[in-house]
Amino acid sequence: MPKYTKRPWKIVKVSDLEYCISETVNKNRHPFFARVEVGNAWKREGKANAKLISAAPDLLEACKRAFSFFMDMSGCKEGQPVVEALYDSISKALGSEGDQWLELEFQRHLRGASYENTQSE
Repeated sequence: MPKYTKRPWKIVKVSDLEYCISETVNKNRHPFFARVEVGNAWKREGKANAKLISAAPDLLEACKRAFSFFMDMSGCKEGQPVVEALYDSISKALGSEGDQWLELEFQRHLRGASYENTQSE
């Protein structure tokens, strides 16, 4: 899996026109790893973007859990909009590593293992 900064992430307001995203776990690293700069006309949108970025690792984990749940509940039928949307989101977030995770998840499903039991593998 790709290495990204561990969650949780938080927003730090630097100024009215700049927000930074920071991890809250490792205090020994540089505190900011992403910046969202906005113009005066885009203040609200910029803050909303910063909130969405800071939620990304939690949203990814939720997508992975929901994908596993729907796959188990639906028998992994192709063409179900929710499953396809989750698949596309995971793949977009993780790239080729996401495709590998999805393949492992299909194999897990075929073995009948639970999602929680495979997180330590």
